[in-house]
Amino acid sequence: MGKAKLRGKEKVKIQFLLTASALNLKKMVKCLEIYDLKYSFGKMKSRIIEFIQNFFSEVLSKLVV
Repeated sequence: MGKAKLRGKEKVKIQFLLTASALNLKKMVKCLEIYDLKYSFGKMKSRIIEFIQNFFSEVLSKLVV
């Protein structure tokens, strides 16, 4: 919690989840590069983008409340 930019347990938890999500997304992209899935990359890319949009909209809606 010493390096967190946000204050409070709930906000630190949100920061932790967002950081973990970013790291997992980086791993997913590396896997795509390793296996060279050019054909299905378009589908995978759109699914990842849709997931990110849904995830962040949920997180932001919780922050606003």
